[in-house]
Amino acid sequence: MTPYVINGRIRNRKLTCTYIENCLQYLKIHRFKTKFIEITFSNDIDGALGLCHYDDCGVEVHIARICPDTGRMLTWCEMMKTLGHELIHAKQFLRKQLTYDHGLVWKGITPVDVDYDHTPWELEAYLIEDELFFKCYPNK
Repeated sequence: MTPYVINGRIRNRKLTCTYIENCLQYLKIHRFKTKFIEITFSNDIDGALGLCHYDDCGVEVHIARICPDTGRMLTWCEMMKTLGHELIHAKQFLRKQLTYDHGLVWKGITPVDVDYDHTPWELEAYLIEDELFFKCYPNK
């Protein structure tokens, strides 16, 4: 199994670990033994629900507990769906579909004049995030 660590306060840690492991298998990135996934739950992450960054060591995923737009606490379900969305980005980085070269590059092409929510990597993540949640969440 791809090594990962969870930082920050999160209830249902065991359930969260099971969900992460199921997602890694579903996304077929569970065999990346030399890469590391660090998942951090925190209150504020630069105005987003989730972020995903990649470097040579692995992937950093950040999940917000508080909605940046409204200031309300996110529900457990919202946090887990966001986690799934960001794990899709982790897959994209680990499989080299998404890379950095003075900006984000999708399969060798740098999108130009495209709203971020309409970039290919976001469209893929939005497309399968619900399916990922419903297939991988242990207590349906």
